[in-house]
Amino acid sequence: MKKILYILPFIASAAFAQETTTDEAYVNPSTACATGDINWSAIEWTDAEGVARTSPITSSTDIYISGPRASNYRHPVVEAGSDISINSLTVAVSNSGRNDLKSFEIKGTADSPVTFTIANALTLSQNFNTIYATNTTFSAGDTKMSYLSKLDFTASNVTLGNVSNGNVATLAFNSTTANLGSIQMGHSSTVSVVNHSDVTTANWYMQNPTLTVSDSKFTIGTGGGLVSSNTLKMNFTNAEVDIDMGIRNSAGPMTLNMENSSLLIRRGAYNDGVSDALFFGAADQKATVSLSNSTISTTKGVSFGTSAESVLTISNLDAAKTVITCSNLTFAGSLIVDFTNSDIDRNTIFTLISATNASSVFDELLVNEMVTVQGLKEGEGYEWISEGSLVQLQFYAIPEPSTYAAVFGILAVAFAFMRRRAGK
Repeated sequence: MKKILYILPFIASAAFAQETTTDEAYVNPSTACATGDINWSAIEWTDAEGVARTSPITSSTDIYISGPRASNYRHPVVEAGSDISINSLTVAVSNSGRNDLKSFEIKGTADSPVTFTIANALTLSQNFNTIYATNTTFSAGDTKMSYLSKLDFTASNVTLGNVSNGNVATLAFNSTTANLGSIQMGHSSTVSVVNHSDVTTANWYMQNPTLTVSDSKFTIGTGGGLVSSNTLKMNFTNAEVDIDMGIRNSAGPMTLNMENSSLLIRRGAYNDGVSDALFFGAADQKATVSLSNSTISTTKGVSFGTSAESVLTISNLDAAKTVITCSNLTFAGSLIVDFTNSDIDRNTIFTLISATNASSVFDELLVNEMVTVQGLKEGEGYEWISEGSLVQLQFYAIPEPSTYAAVFGILAVAFAFMRRRAGK
């Protein structure tokens, strides 16, 4: 009997454990395919077998948005003023080859925002799925995106775990503050940070990525860097970009366009004490770099590639700023300094490069006739100053012939007057 008394509690606890089930909720397909949008509060939820749920949605519920996608599909809409907390969200609808058709939408307003909390995973499990969130405090755990899916946040505060995707996808931030885990996305994926956004991520790995930052700040935090395995495109306008462990492109060309922007790189791409902050893994990679009133600053090396086809264009110079600051510079292409549309005081000195090997790199470009100064107006000139770690350009205005004539005339009159006074 004593043995039975010890065994019974074990059996009872085991039976209790088996009764634990996952709380799942599905959108009723018959409701989801009716005409017009469907508000979250009006959704008819079912279980996995299509039986209507009687229990409410809670923070422990796994939500599944699924069903056919057609022009009359009623995509769920979370209305303004909502406060929703769930365990996970899976969006699995067919968008018929279009990601402009919304799969899920959160419509907060400035006066009535939405708080939408996903404790664990956010998954866009089928192609062309899109989530739009406006005026929302949105948080989720690890996020997985499918082919040509899109997360679009406007006027929101966003917290996401690690974001991953095997193919093309889009992350869009508009007037949004966001804190992300690592970003690992497939070929030709894009990240856009615009309109006074402030986005921080732990790391970023992409194939053929495009990063656009406009009127915003983009940060890759401590221990993180931007890694591309193929073509890399970056466009910064009125932007502040801060990257801890550098930018690394293992193969293919790089395009960097900067206007009224700053790029700060704190460490080398491999954090090994010797690697460049902006690094090309293979020789003869073409770099096309345009710096308009913009700066690149790092204590490590900068490589714009060893290809003679590379082009570095510097324009709209500011005498108070050093355009490129680094420890060592690698560049073998063409350097263009453009004064077009520049209104500059005469005898102004601009510092283009500050690097340990600046003068030697620049002198080689001069010898190979790879340096061009363009956009000068009539009567304007320049002089190169290349010494040690600095490459500078002194801009000056040459007086017009009429100015010389006026000066000589004044001098002649003065000379005659002095002679007359001396004769007296």
